[in-house]
Amino acid sequence: MNEIQKLREEFNAKLDKLEKKEEKKVGEEYWSIGNDGCKYCEKWEDDGIDNGRLETGNVFFVEKEAEDEIERRKAIVTIKTYIKEHFPFEPDWDDEKQEKYIIIYSNGSKGYYPDYDYCEKRQTQIGFLATKENAEEIINKFSKELGKI
Repeated sequence: MNEIQKLREEFNAKLDKLEKKEEKKVGEEYWSIGNDGCKYCEKWEDDGIDNGRLETGNVFFVEKEAEDEIERRKAIVTIKTYIKEHFPFEPDWDDEKQEKYIIIYSNGSKGYYPDYDYCEKRQTQIGFLATKENAEEIINKFSKELGKI
């Protein structure tokens, strides 16, 4: 299978899931994540709870998607906790000389690497780091977790 066919199939699978979400039926099963971090099988009742979960991204029509989201959230918390305990850093966005590191995934090299900026607030789910060495340590210690994010 060539890459274009693979991408087309992935796109169509995602499109099917989106269309299914639009066709919610009362009584249809879905999964949500509770406050305890566990997944729960629910029945769609089209009430405030269901719609509130839907609006906050907490409705999964495939059990594996809920499981993956739990793992993603745990990975973020694990890394953020480590950063807070070992590399506390509050970026000074007014200081255009202060380097602010994030971790980037390169599809070309199939790996993570540290990148920095001085004044742009790039999107990162684990926060900013003060040094390249801090970012490299996170990459080395948490590559498995980074792969879940």
